[in-house]
Amino acid sequence: MQSTPVLHLKDLSVAFRGVRVVKGVTLTVPPGEAVGIIGETGSGKSTVARSILGLLPEETAEIGFSEYQVEGKPISRSAIPSLRGGKIAMIFQDPLSYLNPIMRIDKQIAESVQLHGKDENVDRRVSELLDLVRLPVSRKSSYPHELSGGMRQRVLIAIAIACRPRLLIADEPTTALDVTTQAKVLDLLRDIRAAFGTSLLLISHDLGVISALCEKIYVMRHGEFLESGSIDTVFGNPQSTYTSTLLEADRLLLDENGRFKTFEGDQTW
Repeated sequence: MQSTPVLHLKDLSVAFRGVRVVKGVTLTVPPGEAVGIIGETGSGKSTVARSILGLLPEETAEIGFSEYQVEGKPISRSAIPSLRGGKIAMIFQDPLSYLNPIMRIDKQIAESVQLHGKDENVDRRVSELLDLVRLPVSRKSSYPHELSGGMRQRVLIAIAIACRPRLLIADEPTTALDVTTQAKVLDLLRDIRAAFGTSLLLISHDLGVISALCEKIYVMRHGEFLESGSIDTVFGNPQSTYTSTLLEADRLLLDENGRFKTFEGDQTW
């Protein structure tokens, strides 16, 4: 018997001032699994992620879908904000853009606990979360600028998991980090999944990051999903020229002229 998906989103379309940037994509995240969305910058990956939580500006974004279900329950557009933090949470790409620079990190984590988990012992939960993301309790009174990039990303993770969401969306969580710190953050996400059975939707342009964490992948270009399937299937036997080219670029393969392989841009995009 097939398990009910944590998230099922069908025929999602997004337009900004009449220009369609996401074109009828369908996305399913099974319980406890990690699903990746891969594609070049500007393909629409982050727009899909933000649409799931209703984070796009209402005055410019037109969002439509035929189905939106969380754990089998239909979700209306007006109910999407109520999912934030509790059912679904998000880790953003640049911690300095999302952390308050004049607020200590323990207060920022506590704010999330208070907002979504009103019955929690806030101080105890903040300490638990710092331990979970492997930050010393001695840093709880630090401001964001006093922490390294990896530590700031851990603070964002602590805020995101504060109320035990069923689905964690990670939008390019390791882009600005060095290789060693990137590996530690990926290990942390892997451990959180194992410990709590949390589903993960990972957005990235890095095939190595996706293959390290995910069981399933969607390949995105120009606002559409070109193909999807298990990591082994898509990477082992890609069905689109675009996916093949991404894999060749990732492997640093050279063409007949001794240059790195690329694909032609689309001037209509």
